[in-house]
Formats: sequence, structure tokens, C-alpha cells
Amino acid sequence: MSETGEDVQGRPLRNVTLRVSQIFSACTFCKARKIKCNGATPACGGCVKFGRQATCSLSTESLNRGRDYPTYLRQKIEAAQQRLSQHNARQNNLTSPSDTERSNRNESAETHQRSIIDSLIADIGALPIIACSYPSAAEGPTLSSLVLATASTNQLSSALRLTQANDVAPCLPKESTALSLAKHYFDQVYPRIPFFSIQGFWVQFEHVFSGVDPPRERGQDGPPQDPASVLTPSQDDLDRSSISHGYSYFTVLLVLAISASSLSRSADSVISTQAQRLFRTALTFRESAILPNTIIGVQSILFLIQFATLNPSLLDAWYLIGVGMRMCVDLGLHQDPQPLDSVATSLLETRRRLWWSMYSFDRSMSLGCGRPTEISDSAINVSLPTFRIETSSTAVEVHGYLQRYRALQIQSEIYNRLNKSATSESGDAQKVHEQLCKKLGDWKESSSQLPNKTLIESEWLMGRMLLLRPCRLLPQRTYDNLGELWQAAVGFIAIYRRLVESNSIFYVQIACEKVYWTGLMAFYSYWHLRTSTARDTNAMRRLDVWMIVKDVMFILRALSERWDQGKLLCGRFDADDDGYGTPLHVAVFCDNLEAATLLLDAGADPLAPSSGTDDRASALTIAGREGKQLFLYQLLKHIKLPPDLHIYKDLQYCFLESAAWGQVANVANLIDWWDGWTIETRQMALNCAAQRWKVYVAEFLISKVKFDQKALDSALARAIDYKGYMNSTNEYRIDYEGVDYFEQQQLTKLLLHAGASPNTSHFGIPLVIYTAQNINLIGALSVLLENGADPNTTDKKGRTALHHLGAAQSLHQGVMARRIHESGIRLLLGHKASVLLKDESGATPVHEAAYGTNLRLLLLQLFTIPSEAQRRDAILATNKCGTTLLHYAAAGAKLDVMEYLVAQGLDVNQTNANGWTPLMCALVPTSSGLSEDGKAKGILEAIQAAQILLDHGADPLVTTAEGWTPLHALSLFKARDVSRKVLAIIAELISRGVDPNARAIFPTATGRSHPPPPASYWGYTLHQMIQEPDKYGIALVRQGYTPLHFAAAKGSVGLVKALLANGADPSCRDATGNSAAKIAKYTWYLEDQLETRDEMVKLLSDASNSIH
Repeated sequence: MSETGEDVQGRPLRNVTLRVSQIFSACTFCKARKIKCNGATPACGGCVKFGRQATCSLSTESLNRGRDYPTYLRQKIEAAQQRLSQHNARQNNLTSPSDTERSNRNESAETHQRSIIDSLIADIGALPIIACSYPSAAEGPTLSSLVLATASTNQLSSALRLTQANDVAPCLPKESTALSLAKHYFDQVYPRIPFFSIQGFWVQFEHVFSGVDPPRERGQDGPPQDPASVLTPSQDDLDRSSISHGYSYFTVLLVLAISASSLSRSADSVISTQAQRLFRTALTFRESAILPNTIIGVQSILFLIQFATLNPSLLDAWYLIGVGMRMCVDLGLHQDPQPLDSVATSLLETRRRLWWSMYSFDRSMSLGCGRPTEISDSAINVSLPTFRIETSSTAVEVHGYLQRYRALQIQSEIYNRLNKSATSESGDAQKVHEQLCKKLGDWKESSSQLPNKTLIESEWLMGRMLLLRPCRLLPQRTYDNLGELWQAAVGFIAIYRRLVESNSIFYVQIACEKVYWTGLMAFYSYWHLRTSTARDTNAMRRLDVWMIVKDVMFILRALSERWDQGKLLCGRFDADDDGYGTPLHVAVFCDNLEAATLLLDAGADPLAPSSGTDDRASALTIAGREGKQLFLYQLLKHIKLPPDLHIYKDLQYCFLESAAWGQVANVANLIDWWDGWTIETRQMALNCAAQRWKVYVAEFLISKVKFDQKALDSALARAIDYKGYMNSTNEYRIDYEGVDYFEQQQLTKLLLHAGASPNTSHFGIPLVIYTAQNINLIGALSVLLENGADPNTTDKKGRTALHHLGAAQSLHQGVMARRIHESGIRLLLGHKASVLLKDESGATPVHEAAYGTNLRLLLLQLFTIPSEAQRRDAILATNKCGTTLLHYAAAGAKLDVMEYLVAQGLDVNQTNANGWTPLMCALVPTSSGLSEDGKAKGILEAIQAAQILLDHGADPLVTTAEGWTPLHALSLFKARDVSRKVLAIIAELISRGVDPNARAIFPTATGRSHPPPPASYWGYTLHQMIQEPDKYGIALVRQGYTPLHFAAAKGSVGLVKALLANGADPSCRDATGNSAAKIAKYTWYLEDQLETRDEMVKLLSDASNSIH
């Protein structure tokens, strides 16, 4: 749909072209049988073929027809066009209104038109992007352009911009040359993948070199109804169809290009240049060959794959194989049609040849490169081709074709079955292995009479390596298995060396990947055989592995002349590997000094990184941190001094890792080997040793290096903390034993005696406080105190270690836990820690003990005070806000402490600076409760504490400066269900005069508040939050909240029910007119609890409606 015109100001309207590619969903019948559905109506081709026209789900009478989204969009476009035409007609017939009215209408019409177009564009944008089938069908990229643009390198960009050529005669070689190239193809290349008709090719060859012009186009040239007219054309077919004409040129030119490429040794050779010129010329006919969802397109992709495997620097064979397999599956080539006689014999043979040829490429690439296959063998149900139609092949040749397919099937089965876990594979693992061995052996025996011994031997050896390598089903291999794996790898590499020397490698990329993988298997088996206890010392020689290195490098270097990325693979064989590291890494891992020396003499880099370890460590680093001194010595001999900056960093990492892993001897060797280590590197090594509690490494470094005070303090700060996680290991948890903590204590003493200050800090926290806050670090705390650390040192808020121990502290027990740190309290008190020092709020350690410990520990602290009068003053002391010990004990629900303090004469109704009494503190949620494991106070604990205070005369009618009543405080608890004790305390408070609808201030936070709001708050902290909301992460300070509003804001269904049951008014609104139901609907506490939120809103709404 397009409209061109001008707007009221004379500017051109937008030209918008809309097109919907016709994409029909497959009908139900075709989907169930996995056959291609052409989407035709009133019945698709599949249903017509099987006599099911009346029941086709794509029938216009069928309800499923509505699922055809492109048809729906087309109808929308037609309707929009019709409305636009009607609108334009009305505009022409209308008399001219006033300027204002005309302007308004034009603006409205333009807006309406744009909205229609934009809506349709958005709808069509949701469709999958499908390339046009034929260049004459629609504008835009075709499948051929899309595939080649994705699979090709920049070198092909110019060729892809070429259009259909009318005269390609200058690009064709002489007919005699072309004939020689074609014969070479059929002698050397065709037997490997015989997927097309030889007779049909010679017809095409004669047509191309006859110089006949292409037939004149007659309308749109759609897909040929009979693929045979293109694949094996007659002269009449070539005269009638431009598709057949173009495909003939494409086929002949590509065959010549493939043949020429197979004769080349280098991508820069003259014959390679000629092959590329022929290939680029063939691409000018791509629109007649690479057709979507046709057998013709599949055959064209196979030609491209053949060329790509010979010229991997031009085309990505892996991508083309994926496209080809997808086209095969879409056409149903992976399943023989049923019944077989429903398809012509020649077409059935073509289908099978194309499928098994594509399968061969897929399995060769996947098994050789360790990549996933495009389709599982279990989904394939198609017989092998017979090669009895349109072929002059002998019975022996046909048997060779079929044995190649069978070999890949067996290799694929081996790969898949052995890669399953032992639990998923039915039967005994060894029995499965024996079955596969027998199947591979039977295949080799049945291939013994074939003339191409090299191909048969290479496929058999590939199967043997797949059988014998380590796998999930059999992760551990026997000595005999390893010996056979070594022999198979050596034999395979020897075959490929001979093929390279004779320039007989056809599939360059696959060959590179296979040889690289085989080289790794050879190294793996060699080193395991050398280190095996059952080994024959005379069976393996250093010369053997040396020859393997030489052969593999020769093959990879030779093939990399035709594949740029092959040079990277060649480098990786000497530099890196995803699974094992470089060969030098494997030698170090396997403790094979002989192999390591051999590789170093051959030029292996001791500093090359490896992706076989989490930190890509070099062989030098691995030898250093694993304590392999002889390896380290050999590796260091091959590093030139002085190193440049890059090499220095690699050496430094080895030094630091050796220190962190506690390898004293290697650290000593590194220091003795070179005196050029900077003082910064030595300090970093000391820090690494301290961070991992490696006392002996730290002791050695201190004996060798004069560290200053700052360096020693830095090491001490790391030593008193838990061990740091290693970069080189995938640690997620560190298990500690008694000896670990002993070594930490020894390390702490060592650093203190060397001159570190015990009063330094870690992350800005004094070491005494830091260690006191971690129960497991009490040994380090003890060492610090014994060596002069100040037990009364304070943090930024004036709090001592004893202040902090008034709450439960962290404990490592496999998982993090919290406990009251009684040992730490006793240790600090034993070193004269004061219980009377006040923090910046005026609270003493005694206040904190009343809140977070128990009566026994409170009394322990009080009785460190020498005189009775001082003890009495400590009990009666308040902080700067007038908060007493009873406030603290009530807030922490410490019932025994409360009883003791009341007995000591503390007033149960004493208020602090903002009117809070102990009763209010008891009823509000806080971070400390009855239990000693650091759990927050529960609502039942709060009720127990409040009941004690009420029994001792606490006034329930107290109201704070913020308007809070005991009911407001209690309503902050989150309770899912209604408890009888909750109902009872609410009823008691209301019966004693507490107003259930009293109004108060409520600080509101959100889940995105920064800083995050405090999880709990009580006493004067509430006043500070209201005065400085931004400091505490408070978004809004609400006015006029009732207890019911509090409960709704907190998402507490149980308390809402309890308050409603005791007469709370659900219709009350806050100062801005919000009801409890509305507050519940938008509270951030219920953002991720939709069911609870809906329940709460319904509960409050129903209660409010019942009143009215």
C-alpha cells in the first residue's frame, strides 16, 4: 500500500510500502506426519495427495483458518486502503469550510492515516523476516543473497552485489580446460559425495558451452513444478525455463571451481585465483539455484559446502551445513515418504542422495570439530540410496559410497552413546562399549575389498579414537585402551600427513580440526601411558611424541595456507586448548618432566595462557602454586631476563600464586632466581600469604625482605579476616578446621612481632572490633589483646567491641549463623574492657547487653564494676534521649532482664525524649528477640513482654510524640493468620481505653529507596527518621494513619483481621484521603505477593462496604 501526495502546506506525504510475505501455517495432518505443507486453500497439497481435501484444517470453512496471520494483515491493509480512498473522496466533494475547521480536519486525517500505517508496520514487524523466494516476486533480499552474505567473508562482498549476467563467456575457461577440470572432479571429488546426476551434468555442460542465450522471461518465473527438469534437464527444459538455464551455469561453474580448488596448495596460487573467479561468476546465477524449500536449493547448498570446505577463507561451511540441514528437514528428506510408491523412483533416489550427502557433511564437521549435530539420529528414518538410476558406477564403487555413509552413522552412534552418563545409558557400560567395537569392526571387515584403503583406514581410526577416548560413560580408561588410543592417533596423523604431502586433502577446515583434535588425543594417551604404574618402560619413547608434534605442526601449517583461521588453530596447538591447556600444561599437570623438557627444547612458551584453568594460568604459574620445584626450575631456565612489562606481570602472578598456595620452596626459588622483584610485588606476595593464612610463606618473606609498618599493617588486616577466595579455583565455600585457626593465630603473632600495629583497622574498622564481630575469629582476637590491642578502641560511632557484642554475631558452621558471643564478652572483660564507656548516643555496653544478650551476661558486665554505687548508677543510667535499660530490655523482649530491672526499681512508665515507654518498646518489632540465635522479635514474644509490663502497672494509654499508641506499634508486625493471643491483647488494650482509630505519623519507604530503610526501628530512632527522612531511606512521611492503616501498609493480613474483629473502622481515611484498602493495594511490601495483596484489598473493601 502506498500513497503519494502533498499535505496542506505543500510538503510531500511519506511513501510507505507495505508487503506481507505469504507464510501459511502447516495444516494439522501435515504437522502430525512432519511432511511439507504448501498452505494452499481450500486444501493443501498434502491433503489432496492423500484424499483428505474435505478435512484439511486450512479449509476456508475451518475455524483454524483464522490462524493465518498474513491473511489477517492483508485484510487490514485492504480495509485501510478502502477507508483512505473513501476519506479522500469525501474531501474532494466537501465545500471549503473556514480555515480553522479545514486545518483541524486535515490534521485529524493526517494523524489518522499515520496511525493506520504505523499500526500496520508494527504488526508486520512482528512477522519473521523471510527472504523472497524469487527476485521477480518482490523487492528485498532473496534467500540466496541472505545465505551468501551471512556465510561469506568480506572478500565476497563485491560478488554479492553483482546482478544476473547476460554475457559470462569471458569468465568461462576454454572448453577443453573445462572438460579436464570436470573429469578431474568426477575422478577425485565426486566419489566422496555423489549427490547429483552425472548425465544431467553433461547436458548442462553442453548447454553452457554452446553459448545459447537464456530464454526470454514470461511473467514471473516461479518455482519449477518438476525438480527433474532442473536437476537432469533436457534441451527443451533449458530452452523453456530461465531457472534451468541459470541453474546449469551455476552447477557447471561451481563444479569447475571446486575441481580447480582441489588442485591448489595455497589460497594465493594462480589456480586458486582461477577457482575463485569461476566461483564469483557462478554467484551471478545464484537466484536460479539457491531456492528456498526446494530440492534444487538443497543441491545448490551442497555445491557451496564443497567449495567452502576447500576454501574456508571465503565461505563458512559450518553455517552452510546448518542451512542445508534445515532445508532438508523442512522438505522432509530425513523421512522416507510413505508409502514409497507414492513418489517417483528417480525422485526418491534424488531425495536420499541429497539427504545422506548433507548428513555426511554434518557428521564430519560435528565429530571432527566437537560441535553439536543438527539433527539426532533417532529422528532419521530414510534408507540409503541405491545408485542404480542415472549412474555408471560399478558395484564396488556403489559399495564404497554406502560404506562411507555407514561409517559416519556408526561414528555418530559411538559419539552419542558414550557421551551419555552411566545412569542414562541402559545396560552395562563395558557391554555397550563392546557392542560398538563389534559394530565398527564389522564395518571395517565389510569394507576390506574396497579400493580406497586410505579413506577406509582413516574412517576406522576416527571411530577407534571416538571409542577409546575419555567419555562420560567410561571416564577412566585402562592401560590397554590408552595404548590403542595412542596407536589410533598416530596412525590417523600419519595418514593425513601423506594426504597433505600428495595434496589430496579435499576438506581443509574439517581436516584441520580433526588433526588438531587427534594431536590432543595423542598427547593425552602418551602422558598417561608414561605415568601409568602398569607401563612398559620400553614401549614409549621421547622420539614418539616428538614425531607427533612435528607431524601435526606440518599438517596444520600446510593446510593453513588455504585457510587463514587455520593459522590460529596451528598456533593454538602450541599455545592453548579449551580442555587441557597447551601440551606443556598437560606435561606439568601429569608430572611428566621428560615431556616438559622436550616441549621446552622444541620452543614451547612457559608463559602461554591456558583456558583449561579458571584463571588462564601459564605452565609456570601451575608449577609454582602446585609446588613442582623441578618443573619450575626447568621453566625458569627458558625465560629471558630482564623481562619486559608484559612478561613481568606473568612472572608476578606466578610469584603471588605460589605465596597464596603456601609453596615456600617455590617462593624461595623465585626470589633467588632473580633479584629484580619490586618491593610492591614482595608486599603483594606477603598480602597473598596473609590472606590465605600461609604462616610459613609469610615467615620466609619477612626474613628476606625489610617491610615497612604500612605493609605489615596491611598484611595483618588480611590475616585476621577469613581466608580470601582464590582466583585460580572455583571456590564457593571454604571449610575450616582447627589447624587453620591455629595457623591464623601463629600468623597474627608473627606479624605483630615483626612490627605490625594491633590497633590498626580493616575496612575502616579497628581489628579488635572486626574480630570480635566474628565468633570463629576469637583466636585472632585473643592474640591481638595479648599483644597490646586496646579493648576499648571505638569505631566511627564511638562504639567499643563490647557495644557490638550486645547483639548476636556471625558464626561459620558450613552456613552463616548468628549467636551471642559469650566467649568474646568474657575475653574482652578479662582484658579490662570498660562497660561504662558511652557511644555517640550516650548508650553504654550495659544498655546493649540488656537489649541483645541475657540476664547472666548482663550481670557479668555489671559486676565488673567495683562499687555498689557505680553499679546502681549504671542500672539507672539513660542515654542522651532518656532511654533506660528497661526500654532496651523491653525492645529486645528479654523477659528475665525486664523482671530484674523492674525489681531494681526502674519505672515501667518512664518516657524518653519522644514519649516512648517500655510498653511501646515491647510491642514494636525489633531485630532482637527471646532466642539467642539473632532472630528478630516475634509478635508472641512482644505480647509476652508487654504482658509483664502491664502486670507491673504499665499505662496502655500512652501516646508518643508521633501519635503512636500501643496498637500502632503492634500493627507493624507481619502476621499471616489471626492468633488468639493477638486477638486477646488487642481486645485488652481497647477495653482499657486505647482508641483503635487513633491517628499517627507513618514513615513510608519503597523497595527502591536509597539508602534502604531500617528493617526495624523503635524509640528515638523514629523521631530521627521523621526529621531526616532522606538519611534513612524514607520516601514519604504520611499523616493520619490509624492502626488499620499501619497493618495495611505492612501487608499484615492477620492483624487487619484482628483489628477489624475488634472494631477498627475500615472506612477511615488518612490526611490525604487514602483508605486502608487503597494503601494495601499500593504498598511496596506486597509488590511480589499478589495473592496476599488481593486478599487484603478484598478483606478491607468488603468490611468498608458492609458499613455502608
